[in-house]
Amino acid sequence: MNRLTLAIGAALVLLAAKAFAQPAPAADRIAALVSALSTNQLWMNGMTPHLRLGADASPSEVLDRCFQMMRFDAGPIEDYKIVAVRDVLIAPEDKRSPKLTAVLVESNLGPKIVLMRFEGTHWWTRAFDAR
Repeated sequence: MNRLTLAIGAALVLLAAKAFAQPAPAADRIAALVSALSTNQLWMNGMTPHLRLGADASPSEVLDRCFQMMRFDAGPIEDYKIVAVRDVLIAPEDKRSPKLTAVLVESNLGPKIVLMRFEGTHWWTRAFDAR
């Protein structure tokens, strides 16, 4: 019985290690970013491309224009695939909290999350590394 208990315990440890080694699901990556940003309201400050596209532009159209204008330390994003698109609200959830669309992409520079929203005449965007 001791050997059986030991074997079961070892199997559970191996399964747990394998589960933790897997990348976070798309929803978890977006949720992790939203949680991190909600603790520091300064994330909205700084330069960001304002994209002259209509209010009806799709996330893909906004991303295409965004990645044409944006450069990262490792260079430009030349190839990407949309993994998830979700509406988010970053705390504090009150009148000052704009509704944003979060788009998780896999790109030639690794996973990124782009937050975007339409602001009357243009699209505001901000890109983050997805962890």
